[in-house]
Amino acid sequence: MHTYKEKSFLIKTLSILIAFYPVSFILGNLIINLNTLLIIIIGISVFKLDIFKIDTKILRYLIPFFFFAVIFSTVLNYLNNLNNITEINLYKDNVIKSFLYLRYFLLFLIVNKLTSLNLLEIKYLFYISGALCFFLGLDLIVQNIHGKNLFGLVSPHDRKLSGFFGDEIIAGGYLQNFSFFAILCFPLIFKNYNKKQFFLYLIISIMFFLGCIMISGNRVPLFLFVGSVIVLFLIEKELRKKFAIFILIFTLFAGSIYASDSKVKNNVNNLFFWSNEILTNSYKVLSSNINYESRSFHLRNFKYGIHVWQQNKWLGSGLRSLRQNCKNELRFMQKAGFILCNNHPHNYYIEILADTGLVGFISVMVLFLFSLINFFIFYLKNSNLKIEKKIAYLAPFLIFCAQIFPIKSSGSFFSTSNATLIFLVFALVSNANFYKKKI
Repeated sequence: MHTYKEKSFLIKTLSILIAFYPVSFILGNLIINLNTLLIIIIGISVFKLDIFKIDTKILRYLIPFFFFAVIFSTVLNYLNNLNNITEINLYKDNVIKSFLYLRYFLLFLIVNKLTSLNLLEIKYLFYISGALCFFLGLDLIVQNIHGKNLFGLVSPHDRKLSGFFGDEIIAGGYLQNFSFFAILCFPLIFKNYNKKQFFLYLIISIMFFLGCIMISGNRVPLFLFVGSVIVLFLIEKELRKKFAIFILIFTLFAGSIYASDSKVKNNVNNLFFWSNEILTNSYKVLSSNINYESRSFHLRNFKYGIHVWQQNKWLGSGLRSLRQNCKNELRFMQKAGFILCNNHPHNYYIEILADTGLVGFISVMVLFLFSLINFFIFYLKNSNLKIEKKIAYLAPFLIFCAQIFPIKSSGSFFSTSNATLIFLVFALVSNANFYKKKI
């Protein structure tokens, strides 16, 4: 670590840029990409070729292999369609995008190097995320009560709130992604506190964000947030003892919002309805070669994603394969009862299968499972540590689990916002054992 002392300013700048991501996600993809580009430029100037030195062998080999699989599948798909004059520019664009996707590989390497050397000041990420999440929550409450948010913006959707995101209905997803930095930041802000104060803050902040996500109308983020909170209480020994109290408070609080707000009631009912539709009919729809009626928009997309994967099971059809195949297979779309041509199947794992085949899918699954198993082994070994000593890696872990949860509808795995968040928290979770010295 001493070799980087003369570059302490640049290293601190990297920590600030990483902490700036919650702001970038509000400002849009252009700012996210500029933020990532700055991290890559400064990270390479600081660490140079050392960023490629990963201590864990599985990560060292499988992560570059996955990115190579993305490029190889896309280039192969391009070469196989050179005679398709009408679509050749789209195929060419996808090849360029596959190479640009390497920026997330570099992002992972730089965050991995920072954390493995114990150089990342993760507290900045907690501060900025916490402040923005609490402000967004307040903004949603004001919009729910008055019809307009703090900036006078009206939500474009009848049953959902957007807050300061304006026309984009993503407020609930933003809170689900970043609120755990706010929920677990108490020990960073208040040094002299007792366990009761920390637990009281934990309960209040969880209920605050639960209520805000409920009124936002975003159903999947609500499901993932509740699941993440339950995981937090079950894996942490100090909180496990209070699980019964938490469930009681949670039930009373969520029930009161559900009963008092007709929009919330409608959204929660729809969540249960569509979840039941996917769970009960998924096997029939995905395994059938003929049209099986399903009211679930996502389930129909899942089915077409499986269909695209079956055409190139091992290597996939390259980036954005669903969009291209959908245009070329309108007859299948009509026969199978599909309505729209989408850029992705609304599920990370089906998309990875369709775009990179079993080769890419298996590599991703091994990477994710290895990191989770490695994390739990480390967590069990340090189970006697106080929870305030674990918050730095607990928050990224909960976000990571929600991101890679397999049975959910989602955006594209290869989109700017999703890929950035996934590989950022992936690098943090993969190096959890280096945090205990930092906080």
